[in-house]
Amino acid sequence: MAGYVNDVLAYTEFQILEVLSPMNIPPDSILTVQDVADYLRVNQRTVYRLVVDGRLPGFKVGAAWRFKRVDIDAWIQAQSQPARGGEAT
Repeated sequence: MAGYVNDVLAYTEFQILEVLSPMNIPPDSILTVQDVADYLRVNQRTVYRLVVDGRLPGFKVGAAWRFKRVDIDAWIQAQSQPARGGEAT
């Protein structure tokens, strides 16, 4: 019985994490600063700093910054690439 209860609790926890996971955001979504901060697991100030410095792709709607999920995913991929010429041989 205890094994069953633990399985149910683990499954429920997995379901909750899956629902809250930023990966469940559709690729064509428009994200807010908070969404991007949650997605990247950084502070909102970091997102503001990166976008104002032109290092993170975003656009303004009125006074608010917005981000395309596909652009953020491409930015993550670009950040993950090794620097050219910096690799040890």
